[in-house]
Amino acid sequence: MDDTVQSAERRGCPEAADGLARCVSAGLECAADRDAAEPTSCEREQQALAVCGVRVPVLGPLCERGVQRHWECRGTELEANACEGASRCRVACYADASCDEVRSDSSRRLIDCFQRCAEHEPTR
Repeated sequence: MDDTVQSAERRGCPEAADGLARCVSAGLECAADRDAAEPTSCEREQQALAVCGVRVPVLGPLCERGVQRHWECRGTELEANACEGASRCRVACYADASCDEVRSDSSRRLIDCFQRCAEHEPTR
């Protein structure tokens, strides 16, 4: 959201970013089974930012955001079932990673995240 607000301010439409921030804050629905809190709506606010020329980040579940981030940074798609089962947590680690981190898979932050995922996987 911070990047979105800064982009909107640079483009002369901070009110559009403020509208999205208010909507997201008011419309969050905690969805424990989806790994994240998600906005339930805000399409109008996202459209206002798009008209202003501001790219709106994916505001959905962490794993789905991780899939999109992986594609943005590596240009390759993950398997269709990447957000199912044991790989779900690992893919979610990419959600807020920088492209350098995603491309290398060796940043301390990603390694720590991957390790936390491994510690919480059910034993086979």
